Amino acid sequence: MKISIITVVFNNFSQIKKTIDSVINQTYNNIEYIVIDGGSTDGSKELIEQYDSHIDCFISEKDNGIYHAMNKGWMNATGEYCLFLNSGDYLYNHDVIAEVVIKMEKSNFDIYFGNLFAFDEKQSWISKFEEPISLYYFQHSFIPHPATFTKRVLLEKLGGFYEHYRIISDWAFFVNCFLSKASFKQIDVTVTSFYMKGSSSSSIISLKDRNELFSNEFKFLEEDFKNFDRLRHFDTSRITKTARKISNWKIRNFK
Repeated sequence: MKISIITVVFNNFSQIKKTIDSVINQTYNNIEYIVIDGGSTDGSKELIEQYDSHIDCFISEKDNGIYHAMNKGWMNATGEYCLFLNSGDYLYNHDVIAEVVIKMEKSNFDIYFGNLFAFDEKQSWISKFEEPISLYYFQHSFIPHPATFTKRVLLEKLGGFYEHYRIISDWAFFVNCFLSKASFKQIDVTVTSFYMKGSSSSSIISLKDRNELFSNEFKFLEEDFKNFDRLRHFDTSRITKTARKISNWKIRNFK
């Protein structure tokens, strides 16, 4: 099974090396490595070029932001599954891809998601993301893209990530996967070390963008989404109506 790992970087000279090293030192050898640079001017591009023999596809050009770069990444991928490991994040250990593939080969889900080793300047912890996946789940949580393996054909089917949101488009993509009846599987493997840089301010922006996204992209579910906690406990008829909306919804292309 070929795994495509995609790294997006822009002017991150101090962090990109550990990201690349964590990929090229994996014991699993059927990895396609793709690096998308947004036209860095801080030496990142030159550093990446030193790894030329280890990188299958390297693109360095101006882009329209992180999700535009991530879309370019999977569009150049040929693996069965894609993992987005952006600059500054790094794989938890040298054997993690091999460990994940062993679990993936025992089943056939569209999306596999594992754990994150999250850390900031003061503390570190393991973040686990549990099943089952539901609309209610997405009201309170998310699928961590740095620890998630997504079938490339699913990215192709849904058109990838919205490019006009700053930090919420990965969450939106997985909501669309759920609405399109993609299958999810949690695997109890810590996949990625993830630095929670600016986590407090990002959370505020994320909530704002999440509400904006639902208003703009999922208007027909907006009322149910905002009140899903109440509906979950008291109003089964509304839940049935919501389920009917989901089952009848025609997934449209993101572009």
